[in-house]
Amino acid sequence: MWIVPGGEARRGENPEETLGRELREETGLPALGRVSEVWRRTHLLEVRGREILQIERYFVVATHRFEPEAAQLEHRGERDWFRGFRWWPIAELPDCSPDFAPTRLGERMRELLRCGVPARPRAIEV
Repeated sequence: MWIVPGGEARRGENPEETLGRELREETGLPALGRVSEVWRRTHLLEVRGREILQIERYFVVATHRFEPEAAQLEHRGERDWFRGFRWWPIAELPDCSPDFAPTRLGERMRELLRCGVPARPRAIEV
């Protein structure tokens, strides 16, 4: 499964601090460029018999091209699950695939290119 970098906010972090920390840990990106929140999704999931309300925030980050590295993954589960990186040309991102999260990533990215960053984040489904 292909997923975008991300993770849980730590107590006291604002969304941009969480974004910066997660990108450093999961890709090695040392600093953030211009950041725009574009999507949000909220859903309930069950983990070990417990319901958890998950709120996901998706950002577009301006950056230079770099070779990502996952040398700073924090949890053993992250290290065990991780298999590699790939820079995906937007034209190759699928419109519908169970192998991508968030869903409809290709369609959503093409809309961003066509329409620009929304004034407020748009709600997306799971």
